[in-house]
Amino acid sequence: MLRLFWVGFALALLGCGGGVLPSGGGASLAPTAPAEQAKCKVAASQESPLITEWPASEKARFEALSAKQVVAVEYSGCELKIVDACQVPGRYGFKQTTLATDTVEIANADELFAKLPLGAAGLEGQLARSGRLAVKTTVTGQLEMSEAQVGDLAAQPACARVTHVVRAISVGSFRLLAGGSVSAGGGASVGPVGAGAASRRDESTVREAGDPAKCTESTASAPHPQCASPIQVFLTPLRAPAAPGPVAAGSAAAAATPAPNAEAVNITFPEREGEYWALLDENGKLICEVPCTRPVPRASGYRLRRQSDGKEVKVPDRLGNLPGSNARAKYYPERGGPLWGAITFYGLGIPCAIGGTVTLIKGATDDENKGFWYGASAMYLSISAGTAVWYWLFTDWEHFEAEPIRAAQTSPRVSFGPGTVSGTF
Repeated sequence: MLRLFWVGFALALLGCGGGVLPSGGGASLAPTAPAEQAKCKVAASQESPLITEWPASEKARFEALSAKQVVAVEYSGCELKIVDACQVPGRYGFKQTTLATDTVEIANADELFAKLPLGAAGLEGQLARSGRLAVKTTVTGQLEMSEAQVGDLAAQPACARVTHVVRAISVGSFRLLAGGSVSAGGGASVGPVGAGAASRRDESTVREAGDPAKCTESTASAPHPQCASPIQVFLTPLRAPAAPGPVAAGSAAAAATPAPNAEAVNITFPEREGEYWALLDENGKLICEVPCTRPVPRASGYRLRRQSDGKEVKVPDRLGNLPGSNARAKYYPERGGPLWGAITFYGLGIPCAIGGTVTLIKGATDDENKGFWYGASAMYLSISAGTAVWYWLFTDWEHFEAEPIRAAQTSPRVSFGPGTVSGTF
């Protein structure tokens, strides 16, 4: 009887421990554990998060609001709240892009908070149970913000909590998957499951929206209704309001384009046609949206990020320009096809160079078939030379260059005076 009492007491303790509900009563996208809060501080530097992990109701609310107005949000850590009471002038216009697909694989909690920060807290348990999460996306275009007077938001009490404005939204279809195959190697495996040669976890769909097959039916004026789900948002942080007083307008202008810095290179970052870039500091904080001009000190850690796909170009620590000088940036993440150029050169060009050398030697020693061997050598060496030219001249990896901007030279002038000749050249 005493044994039954202790068993019942232990079960009661377990039941009470598992039945405690978090205070607050409502679902929240923000984690509350201290360790998760630390991870969210890292995630907060990402200003183009995926929103595929949002609950369906929240995505529907966001999609409906973005159809009427520019969306303002409060973004902190792993939590992004829609501030729908804040009225931001402007609308979104659709711009069709090349159809693109992508898969984001997540194997552990660190990757979850880095790649899907907005839903990390809610998906951490799912990841622990399934061992793997994956987001498969198909993007057909972007909703891009027209000119919006974000500077007037400070005057609206409803916008007091707003930290960012959604500048662009990638739209398409997606599937959020959990589980998948897990290899356990050959032979017997010992554990609570028992022996076996391999184990497999079934892949299940956690969330999905749209039909990727319909994305090909999108037009230049609008996405297909089954390929219009929000996939990723691109945020613009709001600048602090200018100080009151008669110098407010001048202060705002100075904040937009800082005065030249004698200890840094004053670089103008031009816009690349059809692309949206932002200049970030070493901590991932937005400095300005391109086009802009900013002083860049030595070893700044600055980098340029393309909003559409997150590709970055690092500003070199040593620019080679004189401090205090002016320069214009030339930058691109890649030019031509560097990867395919390398594969072709090393996979085809070098073997052909070896083959051309061998057949050339063979032609020099085989008088009877000299023409055949020389012809084969010329063919192999031509292919090798072609792949080398393509690789070295027509492909390039990440590139950044600051071209000096020289002051305009005055035209030469000559002045004649009594007994003197002077001039500028």
